[in-house]
Amino acid sequence: MHQALRSHGIESEMLVVDKRSDDPFVYTVSKIRKFRIKCGSFFARHILRLQHSRNSILHSMNIFPSGLVKVINKLSPDIVNLHWLGGEMLSISEIANIRQPLAWTLHDMWAFSGCEHYDDLESPGRYIIGYEK
Repeated sequence: MHQALRSHGIESEMLVVDKRSDDPFVYTVSKIRKFRIKCGSFFARHILRLQHSRNSILHSMNIFPSGLVKVINKLSPDIVNLHWLGGEMLSISEIANIRQPLAWTLHDMWAFSGCEHYDDLESPGRYIIGYEK
């Protein structure tokens, strides 16, 4: 999407945790922010293990702040398009503090299914009826 926008003369820049291209308009977070995200992800995984969920599908709690919202607000883009937020990239409270207009491309079910990215096909709709303690 980023490259298609640029090819049509629309300014587009990306902020990512792990940059895997030489595109000069794709920026990565600082090593300190990356470390905070990885630490939050580490602690979240351990908390999720305490749940003893039968669902082995990918989970992300996003309760630990990464500080990334400060970077986003400082960059002050015209619009923020969120894509993948798993692994504590942005906490839920940080998403609420983004000052710019927001579009969210939903690649999975995380935004509306608790902390599960995909529905468990063995017990579908579990996020609708609730969870065990």
